[in-house]
Amino acid sequence: MNLYNQSLSIVAASLVAISAPQAAFAQNTDDLFTGVSVGVQGGYDRQSIDETILEGANAVTLNAKKSGIIYGGYLGYDLQMGKVVVGVEAGFSPNGKTITSDIANGGSAELNPKWSADASVRAGVVLADRALFYGRIGYNRKRYSVSRFANGNNSAIASSNENADGLMFGGGAEFAFNENAAFRVEYRRNKLDGSLRSNQVLAGATLRF
Repeated sequence: MNLYNQSLSIVAASLVAISAPQAAFAQNTDDLFTGVSVGVQGGYDRQSIDETILEGANAVTLNAKKSGIIYGGYLGYDLQMGKVVVGVEAGFSPNGKTITSDIANGGSAELNPKWSADASVRAGVVLADRALFYGRIGYNRKRYSVSRFANGNNSAIASSNENADGLMFGGGAEFAFNENAAFRVEYRRNKLDGSLRSNQVLAGATLRF
């Protein structure tokens, strides 16, 4: 092969390499939100509680709020039908900030989150081909421990492991870069047993298959 033909081959291969990603990006956007999805997310979590914890002589009122960073992952499936998207999702978070308050007669009480899990459905509308605006509603369970401490003592004088169940709802927006990758932001409100509440603002990165 002479130099001219070699040059043509190199140019042709370069054009293919450059145009392939652009062609993929310009694909039909009718079903960018269809498929199995897996992702990670993190953001701001504001927890609050105002109720009696523990039992008997160690019962004490825990009235406090705490903000912090939360993170976790999720797995779901979405189906896009024209401009409408419906889906199901399960999520898990292994962390949460400890809520602590002082006791009037000395000492302190705390709630220490262990993990939380949720299952939800979402539905939304696609605008401008790649932007999905949606609402979400579902179930949330939180595992945590509650403890009471004497004044100046780091060892709990009483503690108990608890579960709290309740409603999770909110909404957000998701932008699809292509049929396999998306980014989303979302607000969630969790209303659990008793007075345990949390407000979350989350950002997530999704891979879709």
